[in-house]
Amino acid sequence: NLKLPSSNNEITFEYLAITYKGHEKVHYKTRLLGLHKEWSLPFKDRHITYNNLSPGKYTFQFISCNNDGVWNKVPYTFSFTILPAWYQTWWFKLLIAFIIGVLIYLIFLWRIIRLRRKNERQEKLTQSILDSQEDERKRIAQDLHDGVGQKLSMLKVKAEKEQNAMMLEKVSDIIEDIRFLSRNIHPHYFEKLGLTKAIEMLVEENKQIDNIYWIHELEPID
Repeated sequence: NLKLPSSNNEITFEYLAITYKGHEKVHYKTRLLGLHKEWSLPFKDRHITYNNLSPGKYTFQFISCNNDGVWNKVPYTFSFTILPAWYQTWWFKLLIAFIIGVLIYLIFLWRIIRLRRKNERQEKLTQSILDSQEDERKRIAQDLHDGVGQKLSMLKVKAEKEQNAMMLEKVSDIIEDIRFLSRNIHPHYFEKLGLTKAIEMLVEENKQIDNIYWIHELEPID
């Protein structure tokens, strides 16, 4: 039960079968359990070396034959153990597996966070574009209402004073068109109700106007 460190993984065995005559006819067979199970071919050398043995338990065995060619049935044995290096121990392998698992989890988490931030940036950019477009629609609608609308109202008053029926009719039509255009560019109920409710209201209005059967499902998008 000899125990050797992992650096001493080369071992040599020397052995000798005692016989009183015919030493030149003595042969040996060896095997190292833990490395191979089969006996070696007969040979005359009285030593054998094993190199680069892995950590584990081993049992060296040899048998011999005398000058009459009779092999002994019970082998001579010698057991020993080569201890693993620190990086070959089970706890080190478990630690490496744990570290790899943590690294994989961190990489996965990093990619999730990166994707989430990318989506947030895209949402902010999209919202910024929508807000800019909405502000521009508000400005145009306000200009139509305050600028052109007021001037047309003044022209309408003048037409009423001069009792110019044709001009009054045309100005009234233009004012109505301007109001319609202003409402379509920036419907007032968008701000009051929100985009979701405003769309639902528009759908309901069209359902009442048309003879078409409407079915709609709208998720909150405000």
